[in-house]
Amino acid sequence: VAVTGVQTCALPILLLMEDVMAAANEMPPQALVMQALFGFMVTKCLSAVAAHRIPDALKDGPLYYTDLAQATGTDQKALHRVMRMLSGVGLFAEPEPGRYALTPASQLLRSDVPGSMRDMAVMITSASHWLPWGRMEDVLRTGVSGPQHEFGTDVFTWFQQDANHDQWVIFNAAMTSFSSGVSHAVADAFDFSRFTRLVDIG
Repeated sequence: VAVTGVQTCALPILLLMEDVMAAANEMPPQALVMQALFGFMVTKCLSAVAAHRIPDALKDGPLYYTDLAQATGTDQKALHRVMRMLSGVGLFAEPEPGRYALTPASQLLRSDVPGSMRDMAVMITSASHWLPWGRMEDVLRTGVSGPQHEFGTDVFTWFQQDANHDQWVIFNAAMTSFSSGVSHAVADAFDFSRFTRLVDIG
């Protein structure tokens, strides 16, 4: 994916998008457009609850939203609204009004599970990605990348600036979790037995 200047292993994403597109073909046109228009809200809310470690707080079982807010240092009313929305799209469960629980999807946003996607969820709407994607109109008009418009340089040069060290840490954690999630599939798909040394470059 190079629109923001960040390149990642695209194959798993492309395979996921094939499933998404197949499901989209079965949706009414108006529903498809509305889902696309409001999708960024789900993404941002999911990223925010991951950043505040809401899934970690729910690992031992459901909690009422006031208790969940107290455990995570979040605002009760704001958290309640966000959790209701995320439950409505199946990312969390609301077994009874105001009481929230993990689903198989949100279990993956815990920080302590194998294959955790928490770091990726946090990174995807962090400044390094959220701000450049917000310049898409400029990208389409000029062909210049989002980071170049937003930061005045490529994203990796921006990462190395002292003020952006925390963004670099977030990005590296996300890439590590992403690699962990696909490494077994790569190892199963290719015979590496003839090699004595493997190096990941770039």
